[in-house]
Amino acid sequence: MYAVGDYKEFIDCSCGQKHTLPVFQALLGSGAMETIPAFIRAKGLQKPLLLADPNTWEALGKAVQQSISDAGIESSAFVYSDEEPAADEHRLGELLIACAQKPDCMVSAGSGTLTDITRYVCYLLNIPHVAAASAPSMDGYASSVAPLIRGGAKITFGAKAPDLIVGDPTVLAAAPEPMVAAGFGDLMGKLTAKADWLLGHYLHGEAYCPNIQALVDQAVHSMVNLLEGGIDDRGEYVTKILEGLVHSGAAITLFGFSRPASGAEHHLSHYWEMAALREGRVPALHGLKVGYGTWLILQVYEGVRRRSKRGLLPKDESKALERAMDHLPSAASYAVMARKAQVPLEPELLHLSETSVRTAVKEAMAIRDRYTILPLAASHGWLPEIAAEIAVRWE
Repeated sequence: MYAVGDYKEFIDCSCGQKHTLPVFQALLGSGAMETIPAFIRAKGLQKPLLLADPNTWEALGKAVQQSISDAGIESSAFVYSDEEPAADEHRLGELLIACAQKPDCMVSAGSGTLTDITRYVCYLLNIPHVAAASAPSMDGYASSVAPLIRGGAKITFGAKAPDLIVGDPTVLAAAPEPMVAAGFGDLMGKLTAKADWLLGHYLHGEAYCPNIQALVDQAVHSMVNLLEGGIDDRGEYVTKILEGLVHSGAAITLFGFSRPASGAEHHLSHYWEMAALREGRVPALHGLKVGYGTWLILQVYEGVRRRSKRGLLPKDESKALERAMDHLPSAASYAVMARKAQVPLEPELLHLSETSVRTAVKEAMAIRDRYTILPLAASHGWLPEIAAEIAVRWE
């Protein structure tokens, strides 16, 4: 077992900005789950409430609650009735009702949805939060924001990072393969998020921190190197994905919002998710959509670059584009890597049509007021033709 998450080097950051230090402890490795009762005792807490869904209750929630009880701590549990609860106002309301007994801390046993809901409720109630990870599927474990659904729209709300994050390789390795692939996809989305952040910095003077970006880069490169070296130990693989996702979430907290970890690839994912909600469909996993969206956005970057090479971009934009793309892999090389990690690059496997993919490329920039490659392409009238020319599936 080892600890992740000492970010004290950002106290006097050389970028000149004041960062909010993430105040949490992340313990990854064998025996990590067993530290939860000790944390509760050390904080002087007496009434923990555990949140799970039917799947995560069986995977780890039941064992976590038993370990808390074995330590002589009285606890209660709330398990959602459906296997895939949405992070919406209805589920939030259910949990708030379950908090009528006034718990003094909460333990989320799960991944994205359950962690987001718990993080927000703990923020409202001002109580500690322990996040017991069931899968390395997203970077929200260490994040200080919660993307929640209100009125059918996905909105990011202020929240707080968990006080303790625990991940056990045995539990993580047992997660369904799509959830592991989703974590990889969410992590790889930082590639295009970085390019988008640099474009905003170079062209619009957006605040940028190279040290926070280096933290995200390290997480991405570590994962890429492990994948390229061959996955001999699944436990190590899933733990490294979670470690990278913890660093990515910490980067969000350090910067104050999601710019270091979210760009146009996330806008595509949110666009598709909101469309699914409007139509009453269950969307594919967020990280899988981000991994697919990253491939599409890499193609958009390449489409803009081709036009730049023909002298169609002003010099300042052309220079900024080249600097932003300096670190990017080609769309083709990324596709090979995504395939190896089992990230689907076919819209039908993500419950998407070809039309919905191309429409999202043209319209997703309206999801959030954030500068990315999409508004750059749109400002020159190229987005419709780029959307039409990109490949939507990897042959």
